[in-house]
Amino acid sequence: QFVLAAVFLYLAFRHVQWGEARAVLTTTHIPVLALGLVVLGVGFAARIVRWWEVLRLFNDDLGRVRCAGPFLASLAVNNVIPLRAGDALRTFGFQEQLGVKPTRVLGSMVIERLLDLLVLLLFVIAGLWIAPTKQVPRALLLTIWGGGGLAAIALLALVLIPGRLKQLTDWILRLSIIE
Repeated sequence: QFVLAAVFLYLAFRHVQWGEARAVLTTTHIPVLALGLVVLGVGFAARIVRWWEVLRLFNDDLGRVRCAGPFLASLAVNNVIPLRAGDALRTFGFQEQLGVKPTRVLGSMVIERLLDLLVLLLFVIAGLWIAPTKQVPRALLLTIWGGGGLAAIALLALVLIPGRLKQLTDWILRLSIIE
């Protein structure tokens, strides 16, 4: 492992002009950079815990630490290889480590993406709420607030009360059947 890591570190840094890098680092505000790295780490940790919360429904013995490797590996692969190859790796490559069937891992990743979308929607709604309304047309604001709010509620319902949604869809299907 360490030899492979060393090879990749060499490949990543072999063309770096160290004098220029040193000059950039001297102008960098290190506390802000450190804060950014801490926030990034906390964000990754929160996403790992969120994924673990979903997966542990299928494997009671699954620890948070066992979820960290597959999660971070899939992010790394997604950053290097196209077509969301990291998601395929997480779905099929870590079955033994996670002790969860691939279909359930894939389902947990769908839930993860829906929650990510929900957070982004809430940020857009909050950002537009804070933005000066003279710069954004009122009709656009109302459309985004209304549509985004409904989408956020629908996503929350989809994730938090799937049983009730199934009952609702079954009821709608029964109504639509012509006998």
